[in-house]
Amino acid sequence: MQWLDELPSGGAWSLVAVFLMIVLGGPQILSKEGASRFWLLGRFREWLRNRKLREIQDTSRLADATVQGHREDRDRWMADLQALRAEMQEDRKRFRAEMDAMEQKVDAYWSYIVFVADYSRQLAILAAKHGWDPPPPRLLSFSEWSRQYED
Repeated sequence: MQWLDELPSGGAWSLVAVFLMIVLGGPQILSKEGASRFWLLGRFREWLRNRKLREIQDTSRLADATVQGHREDRDRWMADLQALRAEMQEDRKRFRAEMDAMEQKVDAYWSYIVFVADYSRQLAILAAKHGWDPPPPRLLSFSEWSRQYED
């Protein structure tokens, strides 16, 4: 009795089913001809028969929507990642330019330090040689020195 397995369990369903079978005749109610003759019972029979198919279709639609949602999330994350990479590339270029400028400044400061050390050495040599007789030469400031050596 496969059709009894399709009926919901519990409650008064079994009594209703037995009553309908006695009154209307079991095989005729559940047959294809009976479905057309007994319209409401035929619809109910089809609804019971297609219940599993509807559950599978609903589950499939839900899974497809979930997969599509994951695809959209992944695409959005990839776009965000590409934008972040582009932003980081611009930051790298700006940082490199700043580092080059700082290296040039450090090189200039280092050259000035070498200039001051040479100046001090020459002053010490002159002081030893002339006994401080000649006035010491004027020490250039960094700005004066950098203008002199830029030309």
